[in-house]
Amino acid sequence: MIANMISQNDKKELERGALLSFLENKVDKLFQDFPVPAHGIDHIKRVADWAVLIAKDGKCDEFLAKIAGLLHDIGRVAEFNNNPDKLRHHELSYILAKEWFNQDREFDILSEEEKEEILYAVRYHWDDTAEDYPLANILRDADKLDMYGDIGVKRACEFHKGFLNAKENIKRNLDLVSNIKTKIAKKIIEESNLLEPLKKYLEN
Repeated sequence: MIANMISQNDKKELERGALLSFLENKVDKLFQDFPVPAHGIDHIKRVADWAVLIAKDGKCDEFLAKIAGLLHDIGRVAEFNNNPDKLRHHELSYILAKEWFNQDREFDILSEEEKEEILYAVRYHWDDTAEDYPLANILRDADKLDMYGDIGVKRACEFHKGFLNAKENIKRNLDLVSNIKTKIAKKIIEESNLLEPLKKYLEN
């Protein structure tokens, strides 16, 4: 009985590892073919890592957090390259993620409830009031962490080429810090002094 339980656990971990490897490669290829300023694969991987850290601190599912992080901005490609309906990236990310769930058998290890939770977090990672699942707060805070520190300034300047646009974006990002929900994200920002580079940019 015990040996069987161990083998089942090992099988589950192998399946999860295979899915994450598959998804990372799929997302990486998507952005290699269609680069997006400030929201490419580097940003996505950082957000996925932040999501895992936040989930671990809150004793939530780190596996689902990683998937949500990897999927959250995949709609940026369509937003910039093929978006006749002028949909926002979060809605496009939700649509594409749903397509991948249906077409790629690697996602079959996820339950329908897990898929629903991931899709909700992806679809509403811009909406600070959407809290039907804890994963939504985890993903939003992970995404926000990449707006701060030196990397946050660099991303704002890359995405908003004009000085005034970058300046307004950085001001907005500083305002959004009050919407961060998780204790660990607040702690990271405070202990790493991640707001200081944004404030210095505005001063200069």
